[in-house]
Amino acid sequence: IIAQSKEGFILVDQHAAQERVRYEKFQKLFKEPSSIIDLLIPMVIELPLNEFQIVVSNMELLEKLHIKAEVFGSNAIKITQIPYYFKRIDLEVYVDDVINHIVTNKKVDETILMDYAIATAACKASLKANTYLTQMDMEVIISDLFKCADPYTCPHGRPTMVKYSKYELEKFFKR
Repeated sequence: IIAQSKEGFILVDQHAAQERVRYEKFQKLFKEPSSIIDLLIPMVIELPLNEFQIVVSNMELLEKLHIKAEVFGSNAIKITQIPYYFKRIDLEVYVDDVINHIVTNKKVDETILMDYAIATAACKASLKANTYLTQMDMEVIISDLFKCADPYTCPHGRPTMVKYSKYELEKFFKR
Protein backbone atom coordinates (compact mmCIF):
# COMPACT_ATOMS: atom_id res chain seq x y z
CA ILE A 1 0.00 0.00 0.00
CA ILE A 2 1.34 3.43 -0.90
CA ALA A 3 0.09 6.21 1.35
CA GLN A 4 0.79 9.92 1.51
CA SER A 5 1.68 11.83 4.67
CA LYS A 6 2.50 15.46 5.42
CA GLU A 7 6.20 14.59 5.46
CA GLY A 8 6.32 12.45 2.28
CA PHE A 9 4.97 8.99 1.60
CA ILE A 10 4.78 5.59 3.26
CA LEU A 11 5.01 2.09 1.81
CA VAL A 12 2.95 -0.31 3.91
CA ASP A 13 3.28 -4.11 3.87
CA GLN A 14 -0.39 -5.11 3.88
CA HIS A 15 0.26 -8.53 5.44
CA ALA A 16 2.56 -7.25 8.20
CA ALA A 17 0.20 -4.33 8.93
CA GLN A 18 -2.88 -6.52 9.26
CA GLU A 19 -0.86 -9.06 11.25
CA ARG A 20 0.04 -6.33 13.79
CA VAL A 21 -3.60 -5.22 14.02
CA ARG A 22 -4.86 -8.77 14.54
CA TYR A 23 -2.08 -9.60 17.00
CA GLU A 24 -3.06 -6.75 19.30
CA LYS A 25 -6.76 -7.61 18.90
CA PHE A 26 -6.12 -11.32 19.63
CA GLN A 27 -4.07 -10.40 22.72
CA LYS A 28 -7.13 -8.62 24.14
CA LEU A 29 -9.54 -11.39 23.11
CA PHE A 30 -7.26 -14.06 24.58
CA LYS A 31 -7.93 -12.68 28.06
CA GLU A 32 -11.71 -13.15 27.69
CA PRO A 33 -12.85 -16.39 29.35
CA SER A 34 -15.83 -16.60 27.00
CA SER A 35 -13.58 -16.79 23.97
CA ILE A 36 -13.83 -20.60 23.66
CA ILE A 37 -16.18 -22.44 21.30
CA ASP A 38 -16.81 -26.13 20.68
CA LEU A 39 -15.79 -27.52 17.32
CA LEU A 40 -18.72 -29.01 15.46
CA ILE A 41 -16.39 -31.68 14.12
CA PRO A 42 -13.42 -32.36 16.43
CA MET A 43 -10.00 -32.28 14.82
CA VAL A 44 -7.90 -35.41 15.26
CA ILE A 45 -4.13 -35.12 14.97
CA GLU A 46 -2.00 -38.26 14.76
CA LEU A 47 1.56 -37.90 15.98
CA PRO A 48 4.70 -40.03 16.05
CA LEU A 49 4.88 -41.77 19.43
CA ASN A 50 7.74 -39.62 20.79
CA GLU A 51 5.91 -36.37 19.84
CA PHE A 52 2.62 -37.74 21.18
CA GLN A 53 4.22 -38.38 24.58
CA ILE A 54 5.65 -34.84 24.72
CA VAL A 55 2.31 -33.29 23.77
CA VAL A 56 0.37 -35.41 26.27
CA SER A 57 2.75 -34.35 29.04
CA ASN A 58 2.09 -30.71 28.03
CA MET A 59 -1.71 -30.84 27.62
CA GLU A 60 -2.13 -28.17 30.31
CA LEU A 61 -0.22 -25.76 28.02
CA LEU A 62 -2.73 -26.34 25.24
CA GLU A 63 -5.52 -25.74 27.76
CA LYS A 64 -3.93 -22.43 28.75
CA LEU A 65 -3.99 -21.50 25.04
CA HIS A 66 -7.76 -22.20 25.09
CA ILE A 67 -7.26 -25.33 23.00
CA LYS A 68 -9.14 -28.23 24.60
CA ALA A 69 -7.45 -31.48 23.64
CA GLU A 70 -7.76 -35.04 24.83
CA VAL A 71 -5.98 -38.29 24.13
CA PHE A 72 -7.60 -40.15 21.25
CA GLY A 73 -6.31 -43.66 20.69
CA SER A 74 -2.69 -44.69 21.10
CA ASN A 75 -0.94 -41.82 19.32
CA ALA A 76 -3.48 -39.10 18.53
CA ILE A 77 -5.09 -36.15 20.21
CA LYS A 78 -8.57 -34.82 19.58
CA ILE A 79 -9.13 -31.05 19.59
CA THR A 80 -12.67 -30.25 20.75
CA GLN A 81 -12.54 -26.54 21.64
CA ILE A 82 -10.72 -23.50 20.27
CA PRO A 83 -10.84 -19.74 20.78
CA TYR A 84 -13.73 -18.35 18.70
CA TYR A 85 -11.53 -15.82 16.90
CA PHE A 86 -9.57 -18.70 15.34
CA LYS A 87 -12.45 -19.58 13.04
CA ARG A 88 -10.89 -17.49 10.27
CA ILE A 89 -7.56 -19.30 10.26
CA ASP A 90 -6.36 -22.63 9.01
CA LEU A 91 -6.78 -24.36 12.35
CA GLU A 92 -4.84 -27.48 11.40
CA VAL A 93 -1.76 -25.47 10.38
CA TYR A 94 -2.05 -23.38 13.55
CA VAL A 95 -2.32 -26.41 15.87
CA ASP A 96 0.54 -28.13 14.03
CA ASP A 97 2.71 -25.01 14.55
CA VAL A 98 1.90 -24.88 18.27
CA ILE A 99 2.52 -28.61 18.72
CA ASN A 100 5.79 -28.35 16.79
CA HIS A 101 6.84 -25.49 19.07
CA ILE A 102 6.08 -27.62 22.14
CA VAL A 103 7.87 -30.66 20.72
CA THR A 104 11.01 -28.81 19.59
CA ASN A 105 11.49 -26.82 22.79
CA LYS A 106 12.49 -29.04 25.67
CA LYS A 107 11.59 -26.42 28.27
CA VAL A 108 8.48 -24.56 27.11
CA ASP A 109 7.99 -21.15 28.67
CA GLU A 110 4.24 -20.58 29.07
CA THR A 111 4.42 -16.84 28.35
CA ILE A 112 6.57 -17.32 25.24
CA LEU A 113 4.26 -20.08 24.00
CA MET A 114 1.17 -17.88 24.48
CA ASP A 115 2.79 -15.02 22.60
CA TYR A 116 3.92 -17.42 19.87
CA ALA A 117 0.41 -18.86 19.59
CA ILE A 118 -1.23 -15.42 19.35
CA ALA A 119 1.36 -14.21 16.81
CA THR A 120 0.89 -17.38 14.74
CA ALA A 121 -2.89 -17.02 14.78
CA ALA A 122 -2.58 -13.36 13.74
CA CYS A 123 -0.26 -14.31 10.90
CA LYS A 124 -2.49 -17.11 9.62
CA ALA A 125 -5.57 -14.86 9.74
CA SER A 126 -3.97 -11.96 7.86
CA LEU A 127 -3.99 -11.00 4.21
CA LYS A 128 -1.46 -12.66 2.01
CA ALA A 129 0.92 -10.75 -0.27
CA ASN A 130 -0.58 -9.60 -3.57
CA THR A 131 -4.16 -9.81 -2.31
CA TYR A 132 -6.22 -7.23 -4.18
CA LEU A 133 -7.49 -4.46 -1.91
CA THR A 134 -9.98 -1.71 -2.61
CA GLN A 135 -9.23 1.88 -1.63
CA MET A 136 -11.50 1.44 1.40
CA ASP A 137 -9.71 -1.80 2.44
CA MET A 138 -6.37 0.03 2.34
CA GLU A 139 -7.70 2.97 4.35
CA VAL A 140 -9.10 0.63 7.02
CA ILE A 141 -5.79 -1.24 7.33
CA ILE A 142 -3.81 1.99 7.68
CA SER A 143 -6.33 3.50 10.12
CA ASP A 144 -6.34 0.33 12.25
CA LEU A 145 -2.55 0.11 12.11
CA PHE A 146 -2.07 3.58 13.55
CA LYS A 147 -4.39 2.71 16.45
CA CYS A 148 -1.97 -0.03 17.52
CA ALA A 149 0.38 0.33 20.47
CA ASP A 150 3.30 -0.63 18.19
CA PRO A 151 2.36 0.10 14.56
CA TYR A 152 5.90 -0.15 13.17
CA THR A 153 6.55 -3.90 13.30
CA CYS A 154 4.61 -7.12 12.98
CA PRO A 155 4.72 -9.55 15.95
CA HIS A 156 7.69 -11.31 14.32
CA GLY A 157 9.69 -8.07 14.16
CA ARG A 158 9.38 -7.28 10.44
CA PRO A 159 8.62 -3.66 9.55
CA THR A 160 5.01 -2.84 8.68
CA MET A 161 5.99 0.31 6.79
CA VAL A 162 8.83 2.31 5.32
CA LYS A 163 8.65 6.10 5.36
CA TYR A 164 10.23 8.42 2.80
CA SER A 165 10.38 12.11 3.65
CA LYS A 166 9.99 14.85 1.07
CA TYR A 167 13.66 15.68 1.67
CA GLU A 168 14.72 12.06 0.93
CA LEU A 169 12.66 12.03 -2.26
CA GLU A 170 14.14 15.32 -3.43
CA LYS A 171 17.63 14.06 -2.61
CA PHE A 172 16.93 10.85 -4.51
CA PHE A 173 16.02 12.89 -7.61
CA LYS A 174 19.03 15.20 -7.03
CA ARG A 175 17.00 18.35 -6.34
